[in-house]
Amino acid sequence: MGKNSSSSNNIATMEAKPTFIKSIADLDLDAVEIHRYKRIFDKYASIGKNGERFMTLDDFVSSIAPSNEFYKIKKSQYGILYRVADQHRRNLLDFNDFVVFENLLSKPDADYEIAFRLFDITKTGKITLDEFKTIVSSSFQANSVPFDFNCQWIKDYFGSHKDGIGLEEFSQLLKGFQQERLKQEFHFYDKNNTGSVSPTDFVNIMIHLNKHKLSDELIAELSKLAELYPDGNKISYSNTQAFFNLMRQMDTVERVVKRAVADTKDGKIGKSEFISTATKLLRFNSFTPMEVDILFFFASGAKKTDDRLTLDSFAKLFDPKYHWKEAEHEGLIHETKKTNAIHEVLKNIYNFALGSISGAVGATVVYPIGKKKYVLFIFKFHFQKSMFSLIFFFFFLCFFFFEKVI
Repeated sequence: MGKNSSSSNNIATMEAKPTFIKSIADLDLDAVEIHRYKRIFDKYASIGKNGERFMTLDDFVSSIAPSNEFYKIKKSQYGILYRVADQHRRNLLDFNDFVVFENLLSKPDADYEIAFRLFDITKTGKITLDEFKTIVSSSFQANSVPFDFNCQWIKDYFGSHKDGIGLEEFSQLLKGFQQERLKQEFHFYDKNNTGSVSPTDFVNIMIHLNKHKLSDELIAELSKLAELYPDGNKISYSNTQAFFNLMRQMDTVERVVKRAVADTKDGKIGKSEFISTATKLLRFNSFTPMEVDILFFFASGAKKTDDRLTLDSFAKLFDPKYHWKEAEHEGLIHETKKTNAIHEVLKNIYNFALGSISGAVGATVVYPIGKKKYVLFIFKFHFQKSMFSLIFFFFFLCFFFFEKVI
């Protein structure tokens, strides 16, 4: 009996360990696809050895990074992904490595799997608390808000898993990370437990958590949120959570706003029309009165007003690359300008709640996968795959690995 039980446990353990494709032979690719991969690989691979070509880190980054700086990601930061592509840790990629990595990007859960591989330092198929601490802690500057690894939230995930957690559990942890960061950062600034922080501290918190989702114009107005409430000098935890919720659900917000505007004769909406449309469009109305007030406050230019607003008014909330000088004569520029054909738009938006690639990094993480999303640069391939959430999730990775340079 005991022997059988032990055997069952071993089987369960093996089944829990994620299986990652490592060879082209394991992929269902036709000759046309392989030829396309080969053409791109040969274009960028600069090293030749014994009749075989290899990619360096710089070659790899050039092959996947868009020509323009997209969503505030520096080209050098794409090097994070090299750690995943370099299966053999030899600082060179062969054709097999390149194809396997590109295939990974086409998977609907690519963002989580990439994060898992990066955090799995020892390549055991499990991520231990020490590994998680190492990655997170190494990203912080001396003056960064510290993360409390002894919090109950961490214990809930790692408490009974001394040997580490698998891909599925890690994905859930990653999805909730930004929410835990929000709570901890707020408490860090609210040293006297007043339930509120200064406008400056609020801005710091939101930049730490959501910079990848915030346009420069919106960042410039964040501190004015205090003016929406009687005190005028402080921003409460409720206000902070409400704004965070809006940013986390901005894809849904955009969907509701566009539908509401389309249903009006004059192309303008007020709070009541937004709420009414949300009630009809969503199974459950997921926006609180405070969240709606904050949404319209910033859409109005950080002013208290009951004016009905056009779609253009919400542009700086929807598009992190929004710039009012460009939008002044062009209207809503949520649809990112295409620098070439592979920057097509699939029109539906990301929904990955890291805040991140979500967000991230978080991304943020921060976003369940499964909807059509932006096809941004498709890493210079013509894949019609969902990459928008991966970009936002990429910011979450940049938080861990490149916080000092973002």
